[in-house]
Amino acid sequence: DVYKRQPLYYMKQNNSFYFASEIKPLLKVSDKTNVNEKIIKDYLRESLVDHTNETFFKNIYQLDPGSYLKVDKNGNILKKIRWYNLSNKLTKNSTNIKNAEEKYYEIFKDTLKLHLRSEVKVGLALSGGIDSKIILDEVINRFNDEKLNSYSFCFKEKKYSEKTGIIQNIGKHKLNSVIVNQSESILNEFKKNIIIQEQPFGGIATIAMNNLFKKVKDDKIKVILTGAGADDCLAGSNREIIYYLSSIRNQKNKFNSEISYFCKINNLDRNIIINRIDSLKKNHLTSADGTNATDDYFLLDK
Repeated sequence: DVYKRQPLYYMKQNNSFYFASEIKPLLKVSDKTNVNEKIIKDYLRESLVDHTNETFFKNIYQLDPGSYLKVDKNGNILKKIRWYNLSNKLTKNSTNIKNAEEKYYEIFKDTLKLHLRSEVKVGLALSGGIDSKIILDEVINRFNDEKLNSYSFCFKEKKYSEKTGIIQNIGKHKLNSVIVNQSESILNEFKKNIIIQEQPFGGIATIAMNNLFKKVKDDKIKVILTGAGADDCLAGSNREIIYYLSSIRNQKNKFNSEISYFCKINNLDRNIIINRIDSLKKNHLTSADGTNATDDYFLLDK
């Protein structure tokens, strides 16, 4: 898979080579199961996951994105070939911000049009934020589709819930809106979700999303639109901004200007943020979910 959206896990045992899209089938055929202490250490000390081809299980590996393996009849890996490299697709031609915005909007509209041409019911995972709100407005205003089914989750505690923002995003639109309330028993679902994820995950929102998509499945919705990934594309969260600052650390004037503005608007201590950035720069990693580790894999020659 080019971007590792569909993972491939593999292991060699005796004279056989086993592979699957999940780890669980490999554990069933494995002679023994041992934890990978190195990966556990990386996670506990640095909050890192998916940053190498190793997994939390010793001798079970994941194939790097944009790569494939050559294996002989005895299960020996002869060669790993990287057939896709994003850096080869990038151009350094400068463009003004207006042209970039127009190009991005065209891609955004084409993507929506592609997903909305389905003959089955379409749903939208709607949060209280701007990403899914933009998708909602575009679907209704551009494609005149008010038959959309929206799905959201919220928590009982108001300070953790986006319910107010969700209702505001729905506004006067005549949607078939479903809000899945998360009960206190959600904590009991950690173990089940860890089994599903096969590794530690980002937080309680992952469990809430799992519950949400169960409802989507029960309602027989086959296509679901989400705003996931917009933060990575448009630097919509501090994680991406910190990564950006890390990438310009050696450009003194630009770095000083950018970090001063970032710290000012967020009321942050400049020295603390610089120390954090230097730590991330040293480790070549910036996020607990491995997103930027994957970015580095494509953008840096290895």
